Amino acid sequence: MKSIVLKVATIIIFIAFGCGEDDDLLRFEDRLLEVRNKIISECKSENDHQGIYNKNVDEYIELKFSESNFLKINHFNVWFNCHPSIDIQAKIDNSAIIYSATDTFGIANCICPYDLSCEIGPLEITNYEFKFYRC
Repeated sequence: MKSIVLKVATIIIFIAFGCGEDDDLLRFEDRLLEVRNKIISECKSENDHQGIYNKNVDEYIELKFSESNFLKINHFNVWFNCHPSIDIQAKIDNSAIIYSATDTFGIANCICPYDLSCEIGPLEITNYEFKFYRC
């Protein structure tokens, strides 16, 4: 079973903020994906909700394919305001997985990093381009 997960994990292509197209990718029906098990951490600032934060933390995403055909996304050190209302959406568009995290709260006078995680799917087992957008 681990070999299937490893094979599937190796076929997922990660492109942060990507916008290119690949003619070799198969085209699947464009559709919204289910977002489940969404977890948002507390503000990771040194002095919670005071706008003081470590500017040197790197934002990054880890992807892992599950046996239930869902993609587990762990998104670390994503910057939002100190009172976020984060909406996570995902869809298939032209054989690309498009993942977006949007703060719907509005403007605040401070920002800080958060960790997000969720699962999106179900997915067909094939090659995908992965695009990430943060608004």
